[in-house]
Amino acid sequence: MGVCRLLAAILGLVVATGSAGADELTDFHAAIEQAASHNRVAIAYLRTENVDLAAFELDGLRQAWSAFATRFGKSPPAGLRDNPLFATTLVDVPVRVVAASMMINMGRPDLARDSLLAIRDELSALRRTSHIEVLADCVLDANRAMDALIVYHDNPPDWAKPDVDREGSGESGCLCWRPAALRQHGTSARACKPRIPSPGRRRFGVARARPQGDRSARQRSAASLID
Repeated sequence: MGVCRLLAAILGLVVATGSAGADELTDFHAAIEQAASHNRVAIAYLRTENVDLAAFELDGLRQAWSAFATRFGKSPPAGLRDNPLFATTLVDVPVRVVAASMMINMGRPDLARDSLLAIRDELSALRRTSHIEVLADCVLDANRAMDALIVYHDNPPDWAKPDVDREGSGESGCLCWRPAALRQHGTSARACKPRIPSPGRRRFGVARARPQGDRSARQRSAASLID
């Protein structure tokens, strides 16, 4: 009986510890997101040079980060305690916020935006080095892939180049191309277009009706649709 009670007590302690750790990490993510949300909105305002609203969001970012530092500065969650980037990020974020405010006052919203983009990257690096995955980091990866791909919107790739990859099989495949920027980033995103059938190969389509002609001619026309 005594052994059973001891095992039950140990099990209860393990469950409680695990639950507390999960709750702590959840609170950590919520506090980070509170600051990151102000950062994202400020970046968007700076993109359109709406500096007044960007400055307002910077105030919200400053307050949210202060609350985060108070809550987790001395006692980060277990998964981040040994991460050297935690202390660096804790100090860098408020410094970059001050730098962004200074750039706004100097009439350089572009540099202010760069400072806030660096905050976004730092928070992502902090999570990744601690093997923590959140949706925000997936969105950041997608944004980087699109940034590398969007440059070909007005200057599409040369599909005749020998490094164009083939995807699919036979005439139903696609021609795909991946720029060097995407290869370096490690993403599998590619630009693709349908393959052009080889000369002499029939395409699927709607056959023109023949108003006159014998039955065998009409049958040949219908057969061309499934060739």
